Amino acid sequence: PLTLDGLARDLLTSRSRLCAAFRAETGESLGSYVTRARMERALALLEVASVSVADVAQAVGYPRTSSFTVAFERAFGCSPSAWRHRLR
Repeated sequence: PLTLDGLARDLLTSRSRLCAAFRAETGESLGSYVTRARMERALALLEVASVSVADVAQAVGYPRTSSFTVAFERAFGCSPSAWRHRLR
């Protein structure tokens, strides 16, 4: 799994310097970017009816479905199942 500390180490910089540089370049925190990218990928995966919510959670880096559901609800205001139901 990708971690902020591991990424900073691979780039030969500190965690705080990496975060500051990312925000300066993009205007967004690295954490917000990662969460947004995960949620965008989750939306695409949820369009595939044969992929379970648990499998989507695993695919976007959440080892527990409950953690994924909380993050998804925070991002979109509904559960992954409810969002999938809206597609139909």
